[in-house]
This record gives sequence, structure tokens and C-alpha cells, in this order.
Amino acid sequence: MLGMVIGLILGLLLTKSKWGDYAQGLFDGMSQPIGVVAIIAWFWAGMFATLLQAGGLVDGLIWFGFQTGFEAGWFVGLTFVLAALFSSAVGTGYGTVSAFGILMYPAGVVLGADPTMMLAAILSGAVFGDNLAPVSDTTIVSATTQEADVPGVVRSRFKYSIAAAIPALILFVILVALPRQQENSKC
Repeated sequence: MLGMVIGLILGLLLTKSKWGDYAQGLFDGMSQPIGVVAIIAWFWAGMFATLLQAGGLVDGLIWFGFQTGFEAGWFVGLTFVLAALFSSAVGTGYGTVSAFGILMYPAGVVLGADPTMMLAAILSGAVFGDNLAPVSDTTIVSATTQEADVPGVVRSRFKYSIAAAIPALILFVILVALPRQQENSKC
């Protein structure tokens, strides 16, 4: 939000036209559907993360992981899948990263997952979902600029995205679980 405000102020100060024209262009731009979709997606992701955090999701995930042995690599894999689904539903990769950084990251670290792999799973899932979300600004802008329909763009991207997601999921589980198994065998 701070970056947006600073950008708007700099734009206002550096504009070569009248301030009124700049402000009108700003309102015209904000009234475009793509801007509204992006803003609503951000708000929805933030509200969803706050609700889940207040409801004790992190504590519940930690309890579940310890009770079932669903730790380290498996948790990283689950995080990737859930981030991909969340991002696909909400349409914002940035919102997914902020929500999952608050919710899943701490739980994964407590359950023994490598912090770098947790972050990688969150980022990868967010990018996967943002790439395929029909309400994503990325999808809408690329479809509009290519004069294509949004469902067609999503269908055409799916085969490439899933071809990257499956090996990524397998590697997340293996690369996080393997070092942990080697540590346990040394003890």
C-alpha cells in the first residue's frame, strides 16, 4: 500500500499535464474491471488469512502434523498444493504469498520443514495458481492483449503448468524428506 501511495504522489508531482487530468486518468483506470478484480482479490486473501489465523489454523496444523507424522516433506508438498488451489481460486499470487506466509510457513518450520523449501513451495504454488486463475489480473491482461478468451487461455496454459507442477511436487516432498531421514538414521 505504501508503494502505491508513493507512486501516486510521484506521478502527481511529475505529471506534465494538469493535476485534474492526472486525477481523472487515475479514476478512469481504477474503474476498469481488471483493477477492481485485483483489489478485491487482495482484500479477500487478506481477510481469509486473518480469519484462519484467528481461528487457530497454525496451531491446528502443528497438532495435526505431530499426531499423524505428516511432517517435513509431506507438509511442504501439502503447502504447495494448497497454495496452488488458493491462488487459483483467489486470483492473486501476491495475496497467496502473504496469506500462506502467515499461516503455513510457521507451521511448516515447527514441523521440521526446511524454511527455504517452505518458501519455495509457497511461491511456486502461488505462481501456479496465478497463472491459471480465470480472475487473475495476469490471465485477464494476457487474454485481452492477445485478443483471446479467458477460458481458452486457461485451457491452453493448463498442460504446461501441470507438467511443471507434478515434478515440483515430487521434488518438494523428496528433497525435504530425504535429509530428514538421513539425520534420523544417524541417530
